Amino acid sequence: MSPWTLFDFRAPLRQNEYQRWYNRKGVVDQHGRKKQAFHVLREFYESEEL
Repeated sequence: MSPWTLFDFRAPLRQNEYQRWYNRKGVVDQHGRKKQAFHVLREFYESEEL
């Protein structure tokens, strides 16, 4: 399993009130703050045995 997008990024076609010019599918927001999904993925990867 791997995340689709790591960071939120500017996307000119995202003009609705929720996205406000950003693709917000990342696990880290446009300011570098870790989202809840970041911590979920970290826990998953830490629990995996190599």
